[in-house]
Amino acid sequence: MLGGQMPWVHDLGRRPGLAANSAVTTAASGIAGRRASPSTALGFGSRQPTSPAADYGRNLSHSGLCPTATARAEAAGGQKGTVGPDPWRCRWASLSDGRLGRSSSSPQLSRPSSNSSSGRFGNRSRLGAFGKRKGATARGWLPYSFESAEVSELAESARALFAAYDTTGDGRVDLSEFVETQALLCDAIGVKTNPDAAAHQFYEMANARHQGSVSFAEFFRAEQARLRAENQADSLAPALASRIDTEWPRRIMWNARQISLGQQRLRLKALGVELAKLASEARLPQSISPEAATSRSQKIRELRRQRQRELEGCLVVRGVASNGDVRLEGALVEVTAALTDSGATSSVCASKGRSNALGTFEQRLEAQPNKAFSLAVSAEGCCTAFRMVSGEGLRQVGLELAPLGVQGCFRAEVGKQGFKTFRDTVSGASFDVPIGDLLKDGRAFEGEVVFGAAVVDMGAKEAVEALPFLYGRCAVGEVAPLQCVAGAYLKLQDAKDGAPLKVRASSDGIEVTLPARAMMPTRQPSLWCYDTLQGLWEETDARLASDERELPQLLLEPDPDRTDEDQLCAADLPMPWGQEAVINAEAQLNAIFGRPGARHLKSSRFYSSSAEAQRALPLLQILADYLVEGCKIFETASGRPVQDIDPRALRLLALQRLISMWAVPVATVSAPLMEMREALQRSCGSIPEAFLAVAGAQACREEAFRVRQMLRARDPHKVTTYRRIELALDGNARQEKLAADLLAADVDLHLTAELERVREAVQALLPGACPSTRELGLAQAEARAKARQAAAEAAAAKAKAAEAEGEVNSLTEQLAAAKAAKSKGDTARLTDELAAAQTLCDEVQASARAAEAAAVEAASLAKAAEVLANDPKQQERANEKFGTSVAWSPSRKKEVKKTFTFQVFESGWECVAAPQAPPLQKNEQPAHCARPLAEACCLVLGCIENASSLASVTAMGSRLRIVDRSDDVMPEGYFSLLVMAGTQFEIKVLHDDFETAEYFGPFVAEAPGRLLHLGVLSSSGSSPPVPLEVAMPSVAFSARVEGSRRNSNVHGSRSASKLQGS
Repeated sequence: MLGGQMPWVHDLGRRPGLAANSAVTTAASGIAGRRASPSTALGFGSRQPTSPAADYGRNLSHSGLCPTATARAEAAGGQKGTVGPDPWRCRWASLSDGRLGRSSSSPQLSRPSSNSSSGRFGNRSRLGAFGKRKGATARGWLPYSFESAEVSELAESARALFAAYDTTGDGRVDLSEFVETQALLCDAIGVKTNPDAAAHQFYEMANARHQGSVSFAEFFRAEQARLRAENQADSLAPALASRIDTEWPRRIMWNARQISLGQQRLRLKALGVELAKLASEARLPQSISPEAATSRSQKIRELRRQRQRELEGCLVVRGVASNGDVRLEGALVEVTAALTDSGATSSVCASKGRSNALGTFEQRLEAQPNKAFSLAVSAEGCCTAFRMVSGEGLRQVGLELAPLGVQGCFRAEVGKQGFKTFRDTVSGASFDVPIGDLLKDGRAFEGEVVFGAAVVDMGAKEAVEALPFLYGRCAVGEVAPLQCVAGAYLKLQDAKDGAPLKVRASSDGIEVTLPARAMMPTRQPSLWCYDTLQGLWEETDARLASDERELPQLLLEPDPDRTDEDQLCAADLPMPWGQEAVINAEAQLNAIFGRPGARHLKSSRFYSSSAEAQRALPLLQILADYLVEGCKIFETASGRPVQDIDPRALRLLALQRLISMWAVPVATVSAPLMEMREALQRSCGSIPEAFLAVAGAQACREEAFRVRQMLRARDPHKVTTYRRIELALDGNARQEKLAADLLAADVDLHLTAELERVREAVQALLPGACPSTRELGLAQAEARAKARQAAAEAAAAKAKAAEAEGEVNSLTEQLAAAKAAKSKGDTARLTDELAAAQTLCDEVQASARAAEAAAVEAASLAKAAEVLANDPKQQERANEKFGTSVAWSPSRKKEVKKTFTFQVFESGWECVAAPQAPPLQKNEQPAHCARPLAEACCLVLGCIENASSLASVTAMGSRLRIVDRSDDVMPEGYFSLLVMAGTQFEIKVLHDDFETAEYFGPFVAEAPGRLLHLGVLSSSGSSPPVPLEVAMPSVAFSARVEGSRRNSNVHGSRSASKLQGS
């Protein structure tokens, strides 16, 4: 009912008309239009070309919305379709639950009987055109003969909109319902609510002033009148002024969805306020009776269940797109899901829309276990912001879109040498784009190119908010949080249609020179690119240069003598009586997964698709419930139990205990807490599902490790990334030997191995030399050119030697004939000629042998190494001790300025980062930094006072560029974050208006694998943080667990005795 030019949506992946059941539950896409005015007639943005009636008839008949549409489609030349089920029961009965603005307890829609005078839709005598009339026959579920399929579809969409307005479910819409719903629509498009204009619009409907409410028939006629009035105002042709626009149903359904989202938002807000109030009362130091405390606890549990039912099965993403302090109106919001088929990963669009006038957006998706969605928000002149969302519930995200500081155009010409250089005057970064090596859809491209780039200034701790979440997979497959040093976004596209362009892989790529000023990480950084399908950063094998010196490629190989000392230490509480179910579940799980605590993993296919693993799910649920219910967390110093704990942290601790029992890797490092937390969120909080996901990921890393060992046994210089090994395994049915054979025959790996051998030869000839990969490639190319020239010279000399040898043989035959004829003159002459020819032949053959030897030498790697060793630039660097130290030097106390140089080949996010590691101590050396840690983070817990209006809680490093955020803060205020151990950080609390923010801290994180409780954070004052300890209930086999708690025996017994004493 809201007037003006309203944004409207297309139902993606479905027919062009009204969508089926899931269209109401999913906020779909295509929102495009002008700003709306509450006082004007109903209208929704720019129109699309009118679809033929035949198409609508076929679509309606296939979906079962209009049983009479088949004949109309055939009359218009369409194909015959089948009539679907009764749409009243299969469609509109589902619209009365919470998905269209009413709670699930609201009365269901019932089909009106023909002999009743009143019912769901009011008095039949007042329905006017909705009731039967003379000469009309009932068609479909509507007892009204519509003149076309478009009218029927329009009526059904209006029915959905009317059901959204009718919040009481009495079949009529009164003034208060109308005004409240109009306010929700105003919020959806980002304009100020005008109750007077809404009241005026309501009283324009028939019988509104006389009866104080309107029925569906009156509501529908008013909608048709407004739609025709708008069509007449916008249309220039009088013949088109009175037609029914085929886009109207979709625009009306967009209204219904926005009302549904707004009503759900109000219900969640009310539940959150009540929960926050009860949680605040529970935290007050007041003495109440046990009955009152029990009643309050029951009420809190009931409110939590109501909130869970409200969000059950759906994922609501609410957020804002901004550029600094400026809200971005009309930003494109796309939600995609990764689709894996036969090892190949592609994306499918789940929803699309645009931000409103206030820069806010809201999407509702169907929650899918073990499935994550990638949220991408883009705007003109800004880089694209990404965020991964998964699970079910409410996610409130604030996305920062950094402006493109570098923008320009140039013309690409196939085969042309040279580069187009772009510079960022603010940061000093430069980008050299090759002109003749661009590709579009795999083919050489020639034409106008648009280039844009954004450099993220890491000088401020808020700079990391513009980057995608800093969580990535190393080249060996380990996943870990990242510490960022520098970041950049590149965009390369066709100027005509905006299609993305790439750079030819065999070329030098786009050379990026990126100055950075930040605290340098403990580990040596490398180049990472953001994978939009997987939703994480991937470490690349591209070489990275720091201050013109190329850093050596280091793979974080596991330490075979590692221990699990970085895991969370938890004491074991005695098992209470009556836990036969737990003991039986443990025995069956031992039979499925093996002896607990042993370093043994089954194949990745076992965890992902075997029936035996699925049979373990209920058994794992028994143990998970047992561990969560019996887990105790208490202060280290006083032993006092702590109650203000995020329930998700308890599930995380239980998952870690199960992983340490039955999913301990053999050669690789155990999964960190951040990977377990992501698995829990993707599985919608199911611990058994998360267990199988984490165990399967660890099994994949084990298989990749064995493939890497096979590859290195054949050639130590052949090193590749985890992603390429996974693709080889997926393409060969997870057969490790076949994957190793495929990678050993890879041409790119062979060339890379040759370059590494040349590098070693150069350093042997010239100690201290540090040639870059590009210099090695140029030297190898020069050596190959000389080898080809030497081979040609050797072939020519060999041919000349063969000719001389033939001359000698001919003279020898002539001499023999002369001797037989006893011709003394000819014999003497031929003898002299033969001696001269033999001398010449010996010289030519010696020259041919020398040329052949020179060709062999020129083709060897030693020649390429000699070319570089004789280079004056390399000799100067070696004399200056440029490359004598290959170890990375981290900064300990202050920021350091460095310039990084690297090459990229396609658009997207790139960053220079390293896996997080605790800071070095005073005299500690970074030699051990190539070994990955099992856990580098500290689990930080806390609570926010008055959290009913919070959107997110973020932990930002005060000095290091690290970040962790929680986009689903509980209404009670509980949150849990993962922060790099031993670092200083601050807590940023963002309210749901996405403008108001509070800061708390700074705090210092505990050691790796420890817990820190920040207390209740409030603007009036907060308690000091305290370290925590965990005590979990033991199971029957806890005494036989080997290695999982090797370093916590004394600590655990002390903790357990302290807890029992308290």
